[in-house]
Amino acid sequence: MEPLTLRSWSCFALAITGSLYVLMTGSLAVHEILGHGLAAVLDGSPGMVFRVNPGFSGTGGGTGTPSPSGEWVIRFAGIGVNTVVGLLALVLQRRRQAGLTPLGLLLFWVATTQLGHALGYTLQGLLFFHGDAGGLPLLIGRVWRVVGVVVLSSLFVLLARWALSTAAGFVRDHFQPASPAGFRRDFLLGFTLPMAVLVLVAPGFPERDLSTTLIFDGGVLAVLLGVSVWALRRLPSEAEPKGRPIPARVALAWTAGALATFAICSLWLTRGVTVVLRPG
Repeated sequence: MEPLTLRSWSCFALAITGSLYVLMTGSLAVHEILGHGLAAVLDGSPGMVFRVNPGFSGTGGGTGTPSPSGEWVIRFAGIGVNTVVGLLALVLQRRRQAGLTPLGLLLFWVATTQLGHALGYTLQGLLFFHGDAGGLPLLIGRVWRVVGVVVLSSLFVLLARWALSTAAGFVRDHFQPASPAGFRRDFLLGFTLPMAVLVLVAPGFPERDLSTTLIFDGGVLAVLLGVSVWALRRLPSEAEPKGRPIPARVALAWTAGALATFAICSLWLTRGVTVVLRPG
């Protein structure tokens, strides 16, 4: 088995986790600002207010009372915007056949975080009556709730399968393993392990009770590990888009971006921001 160096592992792990943190927080900002906030303004609110925490949670909406017809639109606007942005990134990523390049890594995480946010948050509402989709179970009834859980769970697994298949190509491009055993080791240590650690240490929703946190994070880890096993069946095809190893400067740039994102959220956005567009 070929050697795995600390430098190659550090560059890959820092770039992967740093970019995920930046773009997952960006997905949350899109959800709260371009989703809830913008929908509230279009509904007639004189402004918007939003909050983005460093642990992948936040709130957003208008500074005025929503209209009866606009209340549900505002509630689901965040999930809708995440879905649109994620699909656009997915289409661009596949059309450009972007491998492990700066653009490829960017589009990969935009598609994964935005679509994962939309699917996961809706599924969370159906299962736990929590969040924007928390009212859906009572609205659609028991049978359609079961159907929704099955459909969304299947889509979530398909998204995870695509994401980990793409990540497998990233592992191949960066570590350039010469054997299936080397590829499996590099994937588990370079991708699965950092992702699992990030899931466990992220504080998430402060209002969520411990049992819900354990169930939700456990589900994410189960999907991560399960689809990782699927991705490790074979080496990525040589016909798939190729990239190049992540250089140290890119890894450091994403790490600096993640630290800056954490600082901005902790020192400013987590306190809440109010934007007045129409004085009234």
